[in-house]
Amino acid sequence: MQVSIKWKLNALLLAIVMAMSAASISVYRLGTRSIESYEHVLDNLLTVSRLPGLVLDVNQDLQAYHRSPSPQLRATIERRVRELARLSREVKDKTPEEHADSTNTIDGVHGMVGSLGENVAIALDQLDRQERTAKLVESVETVDKIVGFSRLNVDAYVSQELRNMVPMREQTLRDHRRLSLALQLFILTTGLGALVLGVLFTNRVIAKPLDAVIVASRKLAEGRFEGTVSQRRNDEIGALAVAFQELQGVLDRLLRETTRLFDAFRAGKMDVRGEAEAFSGSFGQLVSGLNNVIDAVAARGEEVRRANLALSSVNEQLSSANDLLLEEIEERQQAQRERDAMQAELLDTARKAGMAEIATSVLHNIGNALTSVNIAAEVTRKLVRASRSRDVSRISELLEQHPNDLGTFLTEDERGKVLPAFMRKLSSVLAEEQGRVIAELDELRRMVDHAKDIVAWQQNYAGVAGVTEELSPVVLLEDALRIAKVDRERDSVRIEKDFAEVPTVRVERHKVVQILVNLLANALHAIKSAGREQGVITLKLRAEAPGTIVFEVGDNGIGIPPENLGRLFQYGFTTREGGHGFGLHSCAITATELGGEIKAESDGEGKGARFTLRLPLEAAGSLSTLAGRR
Repeated sequence: MQVSIKWKLNALLLAIVMAMSAASISVYRLGTRSIESYEHVLDNLLTVSRLPGLVLDVNQDLQAYHRSPSPQLRATIERRVRELARLSREVKDKTPEEHADSTNTIDGVHGMVGSLGENVAIALDQLDRQERTAKLVESVETVDKIVGFSRLNVDAYVSQELRNMVPMREQTLRDHRRLSLALQLFILTTGLGALVLGVLFTNRVIAKPLDAVIVASRKLAEGRFEGTVSQRRNDEIGALAVAFQELQGVLDRLLRETTRLFDAFRAGKMDVRGEAEAFSGSFGQLVSGLNNVIDAVAARGEEVRRANLALSSVNEQLSSANDLLLEEIEERQQAQRERDAMQAELLDTARKAGMAEIATSVLHNIGNALTSVNIAAEVTRKLVRASRSRDVSRISELLEQHPNDLGTFLTEDERGKVLPAFMRKLSSVLAEEQGRVIAELDELRRMVDHAKDIVAWQQNYAGVAGVTEELSPVVLLEDALRIAKVDRERDSVRIEKDFAEVPTVRVERHKVVQILVNLLANALHAIKSAGREQGVITLKLRAEAPGTIVFEVGDNGIGIPPENLGRLFQYGFTTREGGHGFGLHSCAITATELGGEIKAESDGEGKGARFTLRLPLEAAGSLSTLAGRR
């Protein structure tokens, strides 16, 4: 009967596992047996610790029942009395007989619980009959005393049991030490035995027979067929030895057959063929392949000679063709050099055109900013010219006329009496003027900063990245309104706002503001060109999914003809007299850089227009679009 190595190894492992499992179960049973009494005592302590609390609860419920009797409260009291009786019986049953002191104490607790139940029942009956007799008073007083006795008895029981647990704990520790030592010795012994058995099994059953197979295989790889492998086994190693010997015999016969064929081929005997039918599988196919090679060589020997002659002729033709090809390659290289020169010239031209485009953008955007600067400066000049500060010098001159009788002047002279009130009013007026001047100066500074941002923005076209900020879209629209300097009274324009709740966006502030300023300027110009008595600029703000913010600037100006809608953002296209056609083109480029888009809509001439700017919540802010355009 053949028994495989796999089954032998499985049987060995199974025996080791069973031995270790049996030892583990025995150790577990011995360990748990030593702490069972210890656990019983701990359970009793936990149960006894509940008794005083339940006794106190019964006393409190009884007093509450005395004040306000109710069926629910009586049921609660009776349930707790039953629970006390059950717990005291349970502790009494589980207290070890050898703990005599603890047994006496718990007997006292059990009797106390019984007395508590009897007195509570008497008190409840008396209270139900609404009789206040001496028996009721005695029962209530007994319950009160039991509350105190319960704590003393329980404390005494706990103390005694803790003293009893000391030798139990020491015995448990000694048992555990012995079990731990025994378990360690068993694991060490079992591990060493398993290691020895495994080594012996591996060396005898697997390693030694495989070494013989490896040695014979190496000899076979070196072309030596004298190596043999013992086959006196009825397992996988024996089957491997038989298969190896069969392979050795087949290879030996195949080698002799191929040697015979090659010797005949070298001797010029082209009629000798191998015996393919003597081999099976791929070995037979190998011999058949050698026969086919010999057949092909024999049949095409003459063809090879003729082919060599034809090849010589072809080589001569290829040599001539190579000369012509070299000449053509030289011509193509010359043409490539000319194309490279033209490409460099085109790139230089494109670079210059891009520089001109940037310069035009700078002039256009700074022109808008400087217009706002001029307006702010003019307003400031008018405020300073109309200032009441000269009244301060008049007051000073008036006070200098009375250096010695200033008090009399301020209290008796008509001009002096009104002077303090006048100074208070003048101070208020000057403070208001100062606030307006400071506001205009702040606006002027903001315009100058915007112009600086425009220059920095245009430098981004050369590859300098801008700084992004987390901003509110409402703040961006309000900044654009201030920068565009839309004067509602001077320009006869009404601003209508429709702002929805939108999240913040991360963008380059000046780029978005510059687009909105251009759109506001175009809307104002369209209203003026239409000659409206009352212009209306509509500003809308909303969010679109997924993650898009929409700014909309509308007007009731001259409108846009349908044929011009598709050309508005082309460079150089303008319908405004004196315009250069770069403003909207620059806005479209900037919107694309921010990862968004800008579109124009109009219902026709005289019906106003709407410009919509869409931006992602996380704007791109890169210059890849411009780089590709150049």
